[in-house]
Amino acid sequence: MSFGSIYFDIIPLYILAALVILAEVRDIAFYICSNWIKVALICQYVKHGSWRQSATIQRCIGCVLRSKGKLIRNWEDKMGQSSVLVLHPIKTPMALLRHLIHLSGNTKTPSAVKSAIVGALRKGYETGQINGDVPSFQRILHLQGDDKIIWTFGERGTAEIMLVCHIATTILGARLPTHQPPSDTDHISAANHISQYCAYLVAHYPELLPEDAEWCKSLYKAVEKDAKRALIGNYSRDSWMSEVEYRRRFIQLLSAERNHEVLKDGARLAEQLAEEGEEVAWKALAAFWSEMILYVAPSDNIDGHMKALARGGELVTLLWALVTHLGIVGRSDNTTDAATVDV
Repeated sequence: MSFGSIYFDIIPLYILAALVILAEVRDIAFYICSNWIKVALICQYVKHGSWRQSATIQRCIGCVLRSKGKLIRNWEDKMGQSSVLVLHPIKTPMALLRHLIHLSGNTKTPSAVKSAIVGALRKGYETGQINGDVPSFQRILHLQGDDKIIWTFGERGTAEIMLVCHIATTILGARLPTHQPPSDTDHISAANHISQYCAYLVAHYPELLPEDAEWCKSLYKAVEKDAKRALIGNYSRDSWMSEVEYRRRFIQLLSAERNHEVLKDGARLAEQLAEEGEEVAWKALAAFWSEMILYVAPSDNIDGHMKALARGGELVTLLWALVTHLGIVGRSDNTTDAATVDV
C-alpha cells in the first residue's frame, strides 16, 4: 500500500505541479524578454525623472533591454489552421497524438491571404466605409460584381457566422483523395486559409474575438462533436464519384434534421454556392473572409494580444496592430456580439 501511494499518487502529483510551475516561469520569462515590455519600460523611463536618477533602476532596465529574448518565438509568418470537418481522417499515431492534445497545424501565410486582406482594407478606404472604425459587418454573403445576395445571417453572432461559412468553404473545397485538386488560385487559397484560421481562433483563442470566450469554445465543441457523429463511417473514397457527387454526399449528411443548426446552415450555404459555379463562389468567399478577419481585428483586449505576442504572435494580432496604427480602434456598430443562442 505504501509503494502504491508513493509511486502512483504522490509522484505524479509532484510531476504535474513541477510542470505547472515551469509553464508559469516560462510565461513570465517570455513576458519579461518580449519587445512589448521593452517598449513599456522605455516609456516609463522617459516619463519618470526619478528613474533616471537611480543607478539601480538603470542597470535593471539595461539588463532587460540587452536581453536577446532567445526564449521568445518570433512570428514565423505562419497562421494556425483548424477545421470542424475532417473529411479525410488520417489514422496514424501522430494524427492520434495531435487530436488528443488538440494541436493545430500551422502553415506559412500565403501571399494570396495578405493580398486579399490588404485589398479589403484598401477597398474600405476607397469606398469611404472606414472612417476611424471598421464598417459594421453586413451579415450577408453576396456575389462580387452584381451584389446578388446568396445568404443572410440574421442575428447570429460572429463565431456562429464564422463556423457556418467555414463549413460551407470546407465542403466546397472537398476533393476525393484520388482526384487532383484544381489549380490553387488566389481566391481559393485566401478563402481556405482564412476560413481555417478563423475556426482555429474560435477553437483555441476566442478571447481575441469580439464575443464571450467560453461561449465560443462551447459552440465549437458542440458543432465539432455533431459533425463527427454525422460523418463517422461515411468517408467515401470511391474513385468513380465526381466532385459534385462527393460534395453532395457531405451536404446530405450534414443537412439532416437532427444535426446542429450551424452544420445544417453550413451545408445549405455550400449547396447554394455550388449552384453559382465554383469560380464565382470562391471569389465571393475570398471577399467575405478578408472582410471578416478585418472586422474582428480591432480589439480592446490588450492582455490577450500581449499573450499572443509572447508565444510568437498571431495573424489577427498583427492586423490589430496595423489597424490601430491607422487609427481604427473599433467597429462602426460599436457593439460586442451577444452570444444568446443555445449550443
